[in-house]
Formats: sequence, structure tokens, C-alpha cells
Amino acid sequence: MPVVGCPKCKKKYKLSDEMLGKTVQCSDCKTKFKTAAASEAKKPDVAKAAKGKRRKKKPTATGGKPTGASEASLKDVGLSGKMGPQFDLFSQPIPDKRAPNPLGNYVLEDPGFGEVNLDDEVEDENDDVEVNDDMKQLLANPALKSLANGKSKKKSSRSIAKSSDFKEIRLLGYFIMGLGSLALLCYLASAVFDAMDIFQGVNPAAEVANAVTIDPDNPDEVSIDAEALIEAAFPTGFVIWLVGLGFSVITYILVFIYWGMANANTTALGAKGQSYTPLWMVLSWFIPLAHLLWPMQGITETYKASKRPSGKKWQKLKVTLWQAPVWTIAVIASFACFFAAMRIESQGVSTSTSQWLGVASTLMVALSVFCIISIVMSVTKAQYDNFES
Repeated sequence: MPVVGCPKCKKKYKLSDEMLGKTVQCSDCKTKFKTAAASEAKKPDVAKAAKGKRRKKKPTATGGKPTGASEASLKDVGLSGKMGPQFDLFSQPIPDKRAPNPLGNYVLEDPGFGEVNLDDEVEDENDDVEVNDDMKQLLANPALKSLANGKSKKKSSRSIAKSSDFKEIRLLGYFIMGLGSLALLCYLASAVFDAMDIFQGVNPAAEVANAVTIDPDNPDEVSIDAEALIEAAFPTGFVIWLVGLGFSVITYILVFIYWGMANANTTALGAKGQSYTPLWMVLSWFIPLAHLLWPMQGITETYKASKRPSGKKWQKLKVTLWQAPVWTIAVIASFACFFAAMRIESQGVSTSTSQWLGVASTLMVALSVFCIISIVMSVTKAQYDNFES
């Protein structure tokens, strides 16, 4: 049936052949219009309809099927037997997109254009690998995916895990070095004054005895020269030694705080595997006898972790912190000299010998304070070299 449309509202109607060429009225808009004659009505193009229904055949992929020649065609060219299956390489799926420049990644390969750093040791297979944006692109290459499976989630070996965890110890370290230097000067000055008294033949015990006078006729009557007694009991060297002792006490109190913060900073810098915690670094000083060894072991560990805070690489670092064993030896020697001097004085064998042992004890204390100052300086410098780099 022919299809005609209203010229105003465009509604379509199917009319019979008898209605062609006549005037009709649209049922919607009531518009009257004349339909085309039967000869002018559009007839469906059978050829085009058949052509439109005809589907185009899609080319079949031959990637997984052999495209070899038949045996008859092989005989025509003088060949016999069966030919192995041939695959169409161009029909295979496109491989994964490779990195734009796989040889330009400096993390995996050094092409030789940069400077060689001979200070660091050769990294083991289990060392951490830094994964950045460039490496993520490179690891998109299927040939390198096995490398990403075990190492892509590792943290950077030189980066700070959390910068806010790094504690400011530089000012505290300088304050400790200043107080320790004052204590060191006091101990050295005390040793000098004590040595001068020895050379001048001053005997503190005899001076104290001379300051106290007992009347032979009346033993109960005792006269005391207060000024002479004070000078004999508190000579110049001893007074200076007491001042140095006060500086040392303050220095060691601050050192306890310093070592806890310094140990915590090694973790913030990226070091791992420390056997000493910040709390244990402080408590180890208060264990008798063990305080001569454990604190120095913790300090050496903190120093190595500050020098190379890259995971567990600090454990391979071969450094010698000579101040640690010297501090232990100096502390033991100072106590030994002090108790030997007291024993000699109690027996009254030789006064000068006991005085020289007292001078040696003071010098050993001064050496121990110097070792603490030097260690604080070394650890502070090592941490800030890595923090600011």
C-alpha cells in the first residue's frame, strides 16, 4: 500500500490504490491535501532492498589455523609430502605497549654517562629498589614484570618515611657539647691545681690537722681555725672539680634525652632492624656494670644507622667509633684510680701516691666527657647529612 504524509503535521497514512490522486483530510490537523497520482507514488526499490539485506562477509582471522598449500599444488611445483602448518604473524594480538625508552631508566641500568660512586658497597639481590613513575612505565614491559612482583612495593632507600617524625636534635647536641666542654675545662684545671699542690708539698690531711689545735693540759679544750680548716678541706683543685661535676651531671641528663631522640630519628630516616629502641637507649645507662657496655653498643648502632639509613644496609657498614670503647676504659680507670687512692690514704702508706692517683682519676673523667662530646658531634653530623641531602 502506498504511504503518503500530511504536508502540515507530517503524519503518515497508508492508502489504497483507489485513493491516489484524490483530496483527503488529515485526521489530526484536519488539513485537506491532494495525494499524488498512482503513477507518481513511490514504489520500494526491490533491488536496493535486496542489496541492503545482503550482509558483507567479515574476513576471518587465520592466526590459529594453518594456511598451507594443498598436496596437488605442491606436486605442480615439484614438491612432495606434507608441508607444516604456517601461521599468519600479522593476525596475532598486539603486544603490551612498551616503555618509550626502556634503556634510559637509571634505576635498573647505568648507561655510563654519570659519575661513578665508589663509596657505597655493591647492593645484594634482596636490597630495596626504588619504584617511581618512570619505573612504573618501564615495568609495563612484560619481560620485566617478574622484577616488579618482589620489589615494586619497597620503599625508597634514601627517603624519609615520615618527615614529621624526624626530631630536632641539632640544638640539643650543641648545648650538650657546650656543657661538656665546660666540664672538661674544669676537670683539666682541677688536675693542674692538684699537680701544683703535689709539687709544692701541700698535704691536705696535714693542713686539716694543723687547723685543729688541742690543749695538752686540757684535752677537752679544742681550738679550730675555721679559715684554715676550710682552705685545707676545700682546696682550689677540689672546688673546681666540684663545679666540673655539676656540669657533667647536667650533661649526662641531657645525653639520656638526646640518645632516645637520635635513635628515633634513624627510623624516620629509613633505617630498619635496630636492636635498641629509644626507651632502651635511656634505660641501659641505669643498669649497674651493664651500663659500661650496653649504652655504647646502642650508640654505635645509632651512629651506623645514621650514616647509612637505607633499610638494613647500615648493618654492612664497616665503621669504627673509637670513642665508645675509650669511654668505657676511661670510666673503669677513673673508678679504679679513685678507690686505690682511698685505700692508700686509709693505710697511710704514701700521701703523694694517693694524690697522683686522684689526679689520674680526674684526667680519666675528663677523657670520658670528651668521648661523649665527640660521639654527640659525630651522630648529629651524620643524621643531618642524610636528612638534608
